[in-house]
Amino acid sequence: MRVMENELVGKYTMPGIGFGTLGNIGDAGSALVEAALAEGYRYIDTSRFYGNEEAVESALARSASVTAVSVTCSLARSWRLVPLCASG
Repeated sequence: MRVMENELVGKYTMPGIGFGTLGNIGDAGSALVEAALAEGYRYIDTSRFYGNEEAVESALARSASVTAVSVTCSLARSWRLVPLCASG
């Protein structure tokens, strides 16, 4: 099976396909993330807006044997960082 990866700065890579966690909260959300890790996902997307960072953290802690996991946490527009990232 070919694993899609995106090259980042330097020697780092990140999986090209990730597991989105929107709507997955609490123990059920944590169990879903654990299952995703067990199935081979190595990129987990969460956000403060989703309200599930604790569930993701718990799943990662219980999946300690899994290595090299990429976790992204989206930034809200209200943090006023969008102008720094906008082009043109």
